[in-house]
Amino acid sequence: MTSPFVRRRRLATELRTLREERGLTAEALSRLLHRSRMKISRMENARGRPDVAVVIKILDVLDVPDDRRQKIITIAAEAAERGWWDTFGDTMGARQRMYADIESGAATIRGYDLMSIPGLLQSPEFNQALIELDKTEMPELDYGGRR
Repeated sequence: MTSPFVRRRRLATELRTLREERGLTAEALSRLLHRSRMKISRMENARGRPDVAVVIKILDVLDVPDDRRQKIITIAAEAAERGWWDTFGDTMGARQRMYADIESGAATIRGYDLMSIPGLLQSPEFNQALIELDKTEMPELDYGGRR
């Protein structure tokens, strides 16, 4: 399942593409819809949850074919869904909510930590092997702490 954030981005791309295909500016579309240009801009930039009714009006004004129309309405409905993180309100923090939103649809999450060594590698033998490797690669180092 794709996250609502990703769906909002996809919807934004679809709406902007449709408007541009028709040769309309955001200002012209806003006049046709009797909505503010800011409302159109927010939808085309994936800022906040979309209003499905407004999306349907946009599709009506742009005279979108039924097959593409249904696909976009489905994306809009899914993009308007709330995630589990929304129940925490502002206590979670905007940045944490954004990560939860993006990660909610992830199939795999990988991390990289340069400073972390897995527990199995933290053995005296492994450390000694690293020291020996350093001695061969940098013989000018004195392992008593001096150069």
